[in-house]
Amino acid sequence: MGLMKTLSQSSKELKDILDRLTALESGETFATKEMFESLNQTVTTINTDVTNIKNGDNIENIMLANYPVGSIYMSINPTNPSNLFGGNWVEWGKGKAPVGVDTADVNFNSVEKTGGEKAHVLSASEMPTHAHTMDSAVSTHSSIVSTDTGLYQGTGAITFTAIGTVNETDETGEGIGHNNLQPYITCYMWKRTA
Repeated sequence: MGLMKTLSQSSKELKDILDRLTALESGETFATKEMFESLNQTVTTINTDVTNIKNGDNIENIMLANYPVGSIYMSINPTNPSNLFGGNWVEWGKGKAPVGVDTADVNFNSVEKTGGEKAHVLSASEMPTHAHTMDSAVSTHSSIVSTDTGLYQGTGAITFTAIGTVNETDETGEGIGHNNLQPYITCYMWKRTA
């Protein structure tokens, strides 16, 4: 039995013994032999666990039992958990948000699968369906023309009318990726490897 479990169990047994002793002081009678056998068993169990700790079942092993190989430790403290608990740890998930495995979703169907992107440039197939239209135009033009032989001046009206569908408009946009970051808070993440 681990020390923490033993101490937890022992504290319950000790409380029961103390309750019995308190009752004895109040004049209640009970089997003292049973009380002392229970106390003796509790003390023996604690002594066994203390001996195990002295012989190698140390605090490091007790702490590591809480973080088996493959566990993820998250903290706002940059200290490698090997300095706190022992074992071997590597930084994990730098710049990435953890997501639970979902075997029914191809994007999340296996452990430590990565994906997504911080910024994304839309392709034509990803843009919403839309149309651009242009109206017909009429323009009045006045000009002064200079030539080698002299200066000519005149006014007149020139009319431009679109016939059929106009297929192009001027280009716009810069093709820069848009931000895909979800709201986040950062911490240090470590994975135990041994």
